[in-house]
Amino acid sequence: MEQPATRRGRPPTVSREDVIDASLRLIERVGVKRFTMRKLADELNTAKMTPYYHIGDKENLLELAANAMFDQLDLPEPDAARWDEQLRDANLAFRALLRRYSGMAAYATNREVAGGWRFTLWYIDLMRVAGFDGETAAGALPVFRGLVVADLDEAYRRTRTRSRKQSRSPAPPDRDLNVWEATFWKALDGGPEVMFERGLEHAIQGLHRQLDSQVETLRG
Repeated sequence: MEQPATRRGRPPTVSREDVIDASLRLIERVGVKRFTMRKLADELNTAKMTPYYHIGDKENLLELAANAMFDQLDLPEPDAARWDEQLRDANLAFRALLRRYSGMAAYATNREVAGGWRFTLWYIDLMRVAGFDGETAAGALPVFRGLVVADLDEAYRRTRTRSRKQSRSPAPPDRDLNVWEATFWKALDGGPEVMFERGLEHAIQGLHRQLDSQVETLRG
């Protein structure tokens, strides 16, 4: 049987953008911890030194990849009439982006990657046009950040314990629950998507109450 022809000649030409795009594809598959320049060269089907030639060292490449990752976040022009819908959608998109590229959230946070400020600056503009005071807006931001961080931690924990059988119900065993407790534990039941959206909705409802209170104070 005739064997396929072996590929010969010079390796394919790649650009700086090709290197960054390939880095994100590789990180999406293996995560930041398992990312290496050798694997990147294999992804590009080129010589090992090619990424270094275009980008420099691995640290610089990861920073560029993180910025390119954050550029994928589609943030609309802030609209006062739809601030809650925009805030909900943006947080869901932000969560999905960070879950897609494992390890990039921790990398970007520890090094204060410039692209990571995109969401914060957009959030500031959104809260300003919606009519919130600076103190309320600043106080709510860590809540949304905390929801995303907790969700990423939970995803990591589930990955490490995937082979173990775990009960869906979080309620403590062998305990007679009153109505309040039964409602409490039932509300905690659900997958990560449900829990994240539920927490997000509670945070946005709290902001609605804050804004309504602020308006009533001004009218008074």
